[in-house]
Amino acid sequence: MYEITFILRQEDLSEVKKILEKNKADITSEEELKKIRLSYPIKKQNYGFLGIIRFRVDPESVESIFSDMKLSENIIRYMVNKIKASGEGKRAEQRSIPIRPIDTRKEPLGIGARKSIEPALTNKDIEKKIEEISQ
Repeated sequence: MYEITFILRQEDLSEVKKILEKNKADITSEEELKKIRLSYPIKKQNYGFLGIIRFRVDPESVESIFSDMKLSENIIRYMVNKIKASGEGKRAEQRSIPIRPIDTRKEPLGIGARKSIEPALTNKDIEKKIEEISQ
């Protein structure tokens, strides 16, 4: 099962559906297009239409979907993800590593928690050592 997330120039989903149908993908669900403002201009576009479609297809056909998406003028950006089926997610949760709790007994290091560093010798001690050596 795969999920494709894409940004379109125009509010026309038919081109993406044609690409998926051409590659014999079985569309299981799709979300309604949403108009979004892009963080930065992409191909001279400040706004785009964000959509998500979930589908089933042979893994060999995914590369063909990529190449068809690149050739489309209406598609600004796209990303295809492989998602787990609903039954597989439960097994993955059971095998997950438990998170260890944070040890709250230790005090965090802060300005007051640091040990004050005292010099090994004071100025008076250094002067005495110099006098001893010079004699």
